[in-house]
Amino acid sequence: MKKLLIGCLFISLSSFAQTDSTEVERGARFKKASTNFFSTSKKIFGIDSLTKKDRPRIIFLRSMLLPGWGQAMNKDYWKLPIVYGAAAGGLYAIHSNAKRYNYYLNHVEILEESGKPSMPPIDHPNGVAISKETYARAASQFKRYKDLSIIGFALGWTLFAVEANVRAHLKNFDISDDISLQWKPALIPTGNSFAAGVSVSLNFK
Repeated sequence: MKKLLIGCLFISLSSFAQTDSTEVERGARFKKASTNFFSTSKKIFGIDSLTKKDRPRIIFLRSMLLPGWGQAMNKDYWKLPIVYGAAAGGLYAIHSNAKRYNYYLNHVEILEESGKPSMPPIDHPNGVAISKETYARAASQFKRYKDLSIIGFALGWTLFAVEANVRAHLKNFDISDDISLQWKPALIPTGNSFAAGVSVSLNFK
């Protein structure tokens, strides 16, 4: 009986130690994640200075917060009209398609409440009566256009952020001091004889 009690006690202590270890690991991971988050946030909003290594990542994050911010940091000012022109076009497409979707959906709701099979457009009360099914199809079509506009806007926003990130990497990638190309005369073996040639070497420092 004593052996059984000791065994149960050992299992309980082992389980407690394992649980305690897991909680410590979770706490450490949470603390590390929190530290990284606050450190990154300070760099994004200019509280802490940026290192050369941090710059491309922070440029990407700033571009995701505000279109064109990354291009401005890279001093590619000529790209800003393209960025904001694309953003304005995307917002206009979203607004326009959403407006048409709500317009046709409103007709469907009116017909459903009134029980009528058709009605003329609200802004043309003396026009030709249009069926509820036609209004519903039009609403469905413009809803699809609106969704595609939102997806396109988000994709364009992300692509401009990626472009700024890549550009920042290229600006920091200086090969002038790291790579040297040298050439010198050489004898190249050709069977039983030698031929004059040139030896080229690419050295990475």
